[in-house]
Amino acid sequence: MRRILLILLLVLAPVTVGFASIDQDDFTINGVNLLTSNYDDVITKLGKPSKQKSDEQGEKLTYLTYGGLHIWTAGDGQISYMRIDGSDYQTKRGVKVGGTPYKVVKEYGQPLKQTIHGHSYYIYKVDVQAKDRLIFDMSEGYVSQIIFTRVVDNP
Repeated sequence: MRRILLILLLVLAPVTVGFASIDQDDFTINGVNLLTSNYDDVITKLGKPSKQKSDEQGEKLTYLTYGGLHIWTAGDGQISYMRIDGSDYQTKRGVKVGGTPYKVVKEYGQPLKQTIHGHSYYIYKVDVQAKDRLIFDMSEGYVSQIIFTRVVDNP
C-alpha cells in the first residue's frame, strides 16, 4: 500500500520534463503497450500469469504477475500500470534493471529528476500534456525498477 501511495505521489506531482523524444512505442514491453493494450491483449501476448489477484475495493483492479513484470488493469480492462523489477524484461531501447544512469540518459535524454522519500527517479513524458509516464527508479545508483504509468487526473 505504501508503494502505491508513493507511485501516486510521484505521478501526481507537477512535472516538467526535458522531452527527450520518447513516443508511444516506448510504453511497450514484450508486445504489451500501456497506452493501447488491455487485459485480453496481455493474456494473448504473455500467456497465463504466474499470479493473478483482483481488488474490488473502490475501482476494480486486476494485478497480473509474470516473474519480474507486474501489470495492473482497471475494471474496463485498460492497463493503468506496468512495473519491471526483474532482468528478464527490457524497454524498447534496451534499458533493463541493473542499467546505468549513463545508459538511461543516452537512450532517453535528460530526465526530470525527482527524489521522494529517499528514492531517486528519472521521469519521462511524451509531451507536456501527457498523463503517461516512463519512470526509472535510480535509488540504488542504477535502474532498480522501470515503471510505466497513466494518471487519470493529471493537473
